[in-house]
Amino acid sequence: MKREERLIKQILIVEDNQVLHKNLTKSLTGNQFEIKNAWSGKDALAILNADRIQMVLLDIGLPDYNGLDLLEEIRKSHPQIPVIIMTADSSLENERRAKRLGVAAFFTKPIHLKVLKETICAFQ
Repeated sequence: MKREERLIKQILIVEDNQVLHKNLTKSLTGNQFEIKNAWSGKDALAILNADRIQMVLLDIGLPDYNGLDLLEEIRKSHPQIPVIIMTADSSLENERRAKRLGVAAFFTKPIHLKVLKETICAFQ
């Protein structure tokens, strides 16, 4: 099957941890996923406005944004895009706010890549 005939999901990974970012990108690249990378909230917004992103993997702890504030901005301009939160801060307050903002899923680090892939595929 040719690439253009397959269902490709363009995923934006917004993560400032280089090791996790690299592992996520490596694990998801190919097959059904085309990956775009952002290291900050500012970069993420620019990519969302320029590309046809179909899903966002979003860290809460970014250098220039609280990821939940960024999620709120994403909801305003791209309400249809599923967003999966990834965080080391699994506080109940963060999880509740994320759910109020319509997050698709909430993962606490360390992330189990198999479960993450299954979650992403559920939105195909």
